[in-house]
Amino acid sequence: MASSGGIDVILGIIRQHPDVHVVVERACKVLRNLSYLDEAVARLATPTTLSLLEDAKQRHGRSRAIAEDVAVLISKLHVDSSDLPWHVDGYDWSTPHWKLDRAFDGQLRWVRTTPPHGDDEHAVFSAPLPPSSPLHAWIAADVHSQGKGGLTLSRVEIVKSAVMLSAFQSRLKQVRAQRGKADGPFNQDFGASDPTKQAMVDMLKGAFVHADKDNVNVLLAWHGCDEAVVDDIVAGGAANLASGNDRGFFGSGICLTRQAPYAAGYSTRLIHGADKWREPNDRGEHVLLLCAVSVGLAYPVSRSKDYAADSNVCSFYGKKLKRGCDTHYVHVSEASGFQAAEDPRILNFEEVVVDQQAQVLPFAKVYVRVDRSQQEDYLFHSPPVTQVPQSQ
Repeated sequence: MASSGGIDVILGIIRQHPDVHVVVERACKVLRNLSYLDEAVARLATPTTLSLLEDAKQRHGRSRAIAEDVAVLISKLHVDSSDLPWHVDGYDWSTPHWKLDRAFDGQLRWVRTTPPHGDDEHAVFSAPLPPSSPLHAWIAADVHSQGKGGLTLSRVEIVKSAVMLSAFQSRLKQVRAQRGKADGPFNQDFGASDPTKQAMVDMLKGAFVHADKDNVNVLLAWHGCDEAVVDDIVAGGAANLASGNDRGFFGSGICLTRQAPYAAGYSTRLIHGADKWREPNDRGEHVLLLCAVSVGLAYPVSRSKDYAADSNVCSFYGKKLKRGCDTHYVHVSEASGFQAAEDPRILNFEEVVVDQQAQVLPFAKVYVRVDRSQQEDYLFHSPPVTQVPQSQ
């Protein structure tokens, strides 16, 4: 049954009849019996299954049989992910409200989503994030964006990939070593003679989270994508998907944004036109990835310096990032066809383009329900309201 998809059928029955005691009790008993098979454990090891079992236990709180079966199942699925630390060698980063660390991990019910035996170098872990978590509150505030964008937060899964954590941690160390020399090539001052670029640099720097070491710059950003590829991105990194139709407006690389509703435009594909709408999953959801981004040397792309006169095509279109830079930072205007804003002090969205997969650490799969008409209004009819602080 485990190999024939029977587990999915049983889980589907629980979802369809969550309040029918006899159905849920029998389903939990079957799952408990199957959980003695390694193959079954691998198929059950998802945050969605954990949440479903926890819900069944709460709905049928008086049932001793369901409580015992669920306890056994969770004990078999739950794993310890503390051997895979978020930070190493003092390269810690955090926000004033939450931090990814051992204490945070201890509050979650982790499952291993890759095979349970062997190949620990490629292990991936996942856990449902409780709504009571400060990180959940932070995500909800960012997703809802004061009612703009038509997004409603559905659920959050925290994810840990051994491959991506190792790559990201190594990248932080590499950048710090590169930028250790104040007058070196990785410390260019792009705002020295350009007040516009200086104001953009100031805004970007103001968005970095706290880091315990100098020259460790971490930005929190969103990546919108198809749910069909989200687990591949979590496990092995986001790819540069520049194509003939979209070679990268501001340079060829991996694109992210600080605005969750803007990222959702890529998840839904509405950013490419109303007729490009991507249908949600069977729970009515689209997915966003919340990522930590390592920023080394960032170049602020501005219309005054990086567009030819009377042109709406950036000079970096489809090209490598500026020499020596691993990041491009852009203030985007809807009125300019999602190109750089005419006046970068007034913008709709912020876009970040990075050069390397190792710069991007996806750490949360954020599932949202999208109101299609509200999202279209947000993407194509919202007045620019964000103003860049003037440089001092």
